Amino acid sequence: MKIKGIVTIALLVLMLQTVLSGCSPEGLGPGSSEESGKALERNWTIKVDQTIPVKDGDITVNQTLVLIAQKKGGDNIHGTYEGAAYIGSHLDISPLAKVLIKLSRGFDIDISANNLSFEIEPFDMKRYSAYGSKDEASLAPLVQHDSMSLLLPEMKGGVIINPTIKGIDGLQGSYEASGGGLETVPMKIAIKSHGQMN
Repeated sequence: MKIKGIVTIALLVLMLQTVLSGCSPEGLGPGSSEESGKALERNWTIKVDQTIPVKDGDITVNQTLVLIAQKKGGDNIHGTYEGAAYIGSHLDISPLAKVLIKLSRGFDIDISANNLSFEIEPFDMKRYSAYGSKDEASLAPLVQHDSMSLLLPEMKGGVIINPTIKGIDGLQGSYEASGGGLETVPMKIAIKSHGQMN
């Protein structure tokens, strides 16, 4: 199985686990370390669950990314995160059907990694832009980010290709192929933090 290109995650918001669970950190209240201006230890969670339709002419490929990772402790975003990721790429050619021809299916690519480990570090525009690109002058992000991660996880999954064509005269044809295995997939994460992190 060969996966080309690079997966880019632009996280516009980094949410604290305490916010996600609706709980406050222990010790919050009068005289707490937050009130006195000291940074609190927190558990940090990154969550992405998004499908983006990528259109090329009449064809739309739905690209899905699901990622969840957590860093236990620390008073800032930087450090080692552990978690899991899933990448899916799906094409249904049925919208291309014409009056005389019926088309269906297309391809499905599904890969995942359950033992993801990566470092979040201060953002470096030059390294981020060049990572995973053969062209060292690749485009930089339009938004200024605070932190980043450059990773190359080994992901496991498979590819199914199965388009079918059927004419109104009864003639039909199809193609089927599949494959699977392990593949390293370059990924880069850019994080723009909003709000107060303490």
